[in-house]
Amino acid sequence: MSKQWELGHISGKPPGAAETFGWMAPELLKSGSIHAESKADIFSLGCVFYYTVTGGEHPFGEEMNRLSNIENGQLTLNALTDETAKILIRKMLSHDPTHRHTAAAVGKHPFFWSKDYQLKFFCAAYEHLNKTGEANSDKSVLEEDKYVVIGLDWTLNIDPLLQESEEFAVMTMCSFMTNSTVAPSAGFPVAHDLFHFLRFALLEEGVNWHTLVAQHFASYQSILTEEVKNGKGTFIE
Repeated sequence: MSKQWELGHISGKPPGAAETFGWMAPELLKSGSIHAESKADIFSLGCVFYYTVTGGEHPFGEEMNRLSNIENGQLTLNALTDETAKILIRKMLSHDPTHRHTAAAVGKHPFFWSKDYQLKFFCAAYEHLNKTGEANSDKSVLEEDKYVVIGLDWTLNIDPLLQESEEFAVMTMCSFMTNSTVAPSAGFPVAHDLFHFLRFALLEEGVNWHTLVAQHFASYQSILTEEVKNGKGTFIE
């Protein structure tokens, strides 16, 4: 259990055990202060998140080196396979407290979104990007870090099983012909094309997902059919 403080409250109670220092923010360790502000709490919560998600690992390593690693900002998130979780926890564990999320931002992070909510976000983003006028400026923003997010060809990150299907080829080419200004030989490096593909694949009327499962994923039919029925979770992944 924990206490709820008013916004801006500073806690002055010292830690109850020496081990607690291995979960404290670097600014507290360096200053020797026992007064914890909300940003320091976010740091500690990030450590707890990592411990929980990984089944007992600590983002700053073994106890022997933990304090020095915290003070020097040497964290390791290798035990995490979920990239969304990595982004969230890395932000919570920022060495500079001003760079950490607020509690409200943590609660709204995509890591906690359901598959259905992710689908709604994809659709809302697609509709926004295809509006005329001022909203078009967001397309250039979307493309700024595209190589970091989607690489040189986003189709390579689609599940191999889906890539082998005829439907995938048709939907990809529809995406290219509708939106892309890049030649097919150059791959699919345009982030907006990925949004268009997701919108087409997930919501286009006439796409028979049960037929797709039956024809192309026969050996995985029972698993994927359940995923398709429950919000097309496999495809969203």
